[in-house]
Amino acid sequence: MNNIPKIKLGLVAVSRDCFPESLSVNRRKALVEAYKAKYDVADIYECPICIVESEIHMVQALEDIKKEGCNALCVYLGNFGPEISETLLAKHFDGPKMFIAAAEESQNDPSYTFSSTTTKGGPHHSSIAYHAIMLNGRYEYYRNSIISLYAHLGLGAEISHMMPRHDDAYNKAYFAYQITPVGAQFGISRAAYMFAELGYGAQGLLQVGFRFRL
Repeated sequence: MNNIPKIKLGLVAVSRDCFPESLSVNRRKALVEAYKAKYDVADIYECPICIVESEIHMVQALEDIKKEGCNALCVYLGNFGPEISETLLAKHFDGPKMFIAAAEESQNDPSYTFSSTTTKGGPHHSSIAYHAIMLNGRYEYYRNSIISLYAHLGLGAEISHMMPRHDDAYNKAYFAYQITPVGAQFGISRAAYMFAELGYGAQGLLQVGFRFRL
């Protein structure tokens, strides 16, 4: 006798509108692929609708998982979720439900920094252009719906392009690093962020700027 109920889990990803929807969607896809690699694909259904700060999305997701015959619900917080919409989804779903959240992965993005300077006059007067290219590792230790705080380490190379006034230009290469114990990133829209970093190394003591997700 088999007394174990047959479960078909509907996985619904949610996201805040101040973060890119693709972040939750890509994490949802990765979760489903990892599940399929070990377990029966018939046990899980990946809902294509991501709920982003909208009760309309909630209704669409609810109707979709019901249509697919799901009798259990998993609300997946790919970054941060809209509390009202995700709570309503759980309220109106007739069956067992649970909430899970993605762990923050490390970010290892390359970076390029350019700066220049001019030495004092005289026979050794020259202009210098600095090009720093580094691979970066980032650890995020706090995050809410608006701001994230992180530490970051970058390692790479710095190329100095020396341009003396009375001689040929030449290059020098050095090992480069950047240690940033405190960084803050503010969400402006789904694809744009403003950041500020305080650290030491080839990229300077203080950096302020914008990031964009393509």
